[in-house]
Amino acid sequence: MSSSRRAHSRNSAHGQHRARRKPRIRLAVTGAAALAALGGGTAFACFGGPHQAPPAAGHDEAGGTTASDGHGWGRRPAGFRPTAPATASSTHRPHHPGQHSPTPTAKPTGSPTAAPTKPAPTPTATTTRPAPPATTAPTAPSSDDAVQQVLDLINRNRAAQGLAPYTLLAGLNKSAAAHNQVMASGCGLSHQCPGEPAFGDRETAAGVHWMSAGENIGEGGGVGSSASEIAKSAVGLTQMMLDEKAPNDGHRRNILSSGFTHIGIDVYRDANGTVWMTQDFAN
Repeated sequence: MSSSRRAHSRNSAHGQHRARRKPRIRLAVTGAAALAALGGGTAFACFGGPHQAPPAAGHDEAGGTTASDGHGWGRRPAGFRPTAPATASSTHRPHHPGQHSPTPTAKPTGSPTAAPTKPAPTPTATTTRPAPPATTAPTAPSSDDAVQQVLDLINRNRAAQGLAPYTLLAGLNKSAAAHNQVMASGCGLSHQCPGEPAFGDRETAAGVHWMSAGENIGEGGGVGSSASEIAKSAVGLTQMMLDEKAPNDGHRRNILSSGFTHIGIDVYRDANGTVWMTQDFAN
């Protein structure tokens, strides 16, 4: 967390568990460390503590999956005047279907004068080849489906806990998307990349007036390019966060928080087949 927020980063080593180079998952929250090994070479490492920026988490082995910590901010520390909670109604990312021009009306021409003509000769049958079907250029899969599926999963679990659903907020979507690009551009999985503001400052820069804020990030490798595969990866990462057990459940606490009201979700697949997901929270 940047010094402008009067909270200092604390470096902590994160535990690892190796099992024949199988996919792993790491989760980290600053503070005391705990390591739990699960079947199939999967490892969860959590570091818990309030008001601290989490340590940067490194890449996993190729083809592995990494989720880095659910980290929530409490109220802003003394010395900062809290702004009013976000009041802008949040919406899903708008989808603008193609606009259709009205069909032009043909203007009638003058009535032609009838004149006798020679009868047309009977045409001979000819063989014609059917025209090949029209093809459209392939387009990159949209992350909209993945975002909606992640939001639906989150809100189903919130409803099961008697919590109000999160609503997508454009500013939080913008903050999450910008952070995904920074991570995918070489920083790797981290809540704060070199030269990047802390996530609370990023949310503010995106126009979000928050009282408390949080962030979950995740990474999945070896993902196909179809929209369904991208969505499956993002939903899988979110389900892993929901499956966390106390006290190492920082992601789950962000997702099932009674203090946050809005969420921003961005899912991005890079050219190497890695899916990056950022979930930003605010009230």
